[in-house]
Amino acid sequence: DPGDLDAWVRLGRALFAAGRPEEAVEALRWASRISGGNPDILSYYGEAMVRAAGGNVTEPAVEIFLEAAAADPSEPRARFYLALADHQAGRREAALAAWQQMAAVTPADAAWRPAVEARIRQVARERGVKVVGLLGKGGGAVRELVDIPIVVPRAQTSDRIQEVHIKILHIAIEAVERELFPTNYA
Repeated sequence: DPGDLDAWVRLGRALFAAGRPEEAVEALRWASRISGGNPDILSYYGEAMVRAAGGNVTEPAVEIFLEAAAADPSEPRARFYLALADHQAGRREAALAAWQQMAAVTPADAAWRPAVEARIRQVARERGVKVVGLLGKGGGAVRELVDIPIVVPRAQTSDRIQEVHIKILHIAIEAVERELFPTNYA
């Protein structure tokens, strides 16, 4: 049935998952037409377009993501790919700002959070920024995400770990103050 929205969406998602993004684009294009502008379907359609273009956010995909974002400004897939379009066009600051804003409002357990955080780290590294992590209890999974892990040794309780972190932060703040305001330390 050409008017069965659920069937078209299921087909598009199945084709996408099977690694056939060009075919997924066609199914999701039809689904987006008959959905009446459903932002979730539009953004999934746009994502299939990006995948079909080898990861490039093309102008037609940008238009689809803009339509999805207009229908729902909080739609995460559209926001992510619009930021990626900025990044690919050399507007790294705009992309970084968009991803940082996304990270600020994204729940810790959201499926897309790791992709957003990875893009923030990528832009930071492109800018020569080193990510420092103040960690405890061996550093955990976060240790792999930072360039410079500072792990509090032998402390197993949060209060002891935080005490060491506070000292490190005070030292860093004083170092910045000495650099910016040397006359205060003359």
